[in-house]
Amino acid sequence: MQQPAVKQQRRGRRHCANMGLAVLFRWLVFILAVPTWLFAAPSGPRERPCPLSCRCDGKIIYCESNAFRDVPRNVSVTTQGLSLRYNSLMNLRSHQFAGLGQLVWLYLDHNYITAVDGQAFHGIRRLKELILSSNKITLLKNNTFHDVPNLRNLDLSYNKLQVLQPSQFVGLRKLLSLHLRSNSLKTIPMKVFLECRNLEFLDIGYNRLRSLTRNAFAGLLKLVELHLEHNQFSKINLAHFPRLTNLRALYLQWNRIKLLTQGAPWMWTSLQKLDLSGNELQELDSSTFQCLPNLQTLNLDSTNLPTFHSRPWTLGSPSLR
Repeated sequence: MQQPAVKQQRRGRRHCANMGLAVLFRWLVFILAVPTWLFAAPSGPRERPCPLSCRCDGKIIYCESNAFRDVPRNVSVTTQGLSLRYNSLMNLRSHQFAGLGQLVWLYLDHNYITAVDGQAFHGIRRLKELILSSNKITLLKNNTFHDVPNLRNLDLSYNKLQVLQPSQFVGLRKLLSLHLRSNSLKTIPMKVFLECRNLEFLDIGYNRLRSLTRNAFAGLLKLVELHLEHNQFSKINLAHFPRLTNLRALYLQWNRIKLLTQGAPWMWTSLQKLDLSGNELQELDSSTFQCLPNLQTLNLDSTNLPTFHSRPWTLGSPSLR
């Protein structure tokens, strides 16, 4: 009596097993039929491993002090900061950084760079800070910085620049600070900074400047601090600075200035600090400072001027040193 029931149970089990195999087979057919792109990972830039001999911190790469002669090739396209300081770079080629469109800052200081192609920075329009100091650059082409209009800080100090091109800084309307200290500049082209309308800090100290043209600083309406120390000026006419209506500090120390003049009467109300120390001044006309009603600090140390026991001019409330 129990044998038919056992047979019936076995048949049921076989039927369930067959049903399971059928379902599994249908799923396999479905998976093979579905396009593979449905299972692919979302497309986008792939993270590359950290370049050899470099140190990586997220999207920042430090390839410093390793005698690199060229930019590492396997730098990730998502890199936002790249430091190649203290290496042996000599030339920057055209489109050298073109694949690094996310780059925000680039440090190339303390290398041996002598030549920079006019399109070396093509493709990195987001760049805000470019440091090229302490190299051996003698000349930069007119279009060198045309591809990086978003620069805020540009450092060209401690190079061997002899001239600035007339359109050297065209398009740098967002630039806030420009460093040209310790080069071999002899002249400043007229209106060379005209488009640097937001510039607040300009350092041209330690060069070979002997004179300034009236329009040398045209356009710098927001300039706050100007460094012209350690040049070769023998005479300074304050009339060269009338459009610097926001300037607060002017550094002219350690030149060869013998004569300081005002030119046509005008008022320079923004200037608060003037450093003339280390010059060859022998006398000052009190009328020269009548255009500086808000001057607070006047440094005349190490000049040929006699010691003042009283103020020979009216300066409001200056702190003479």
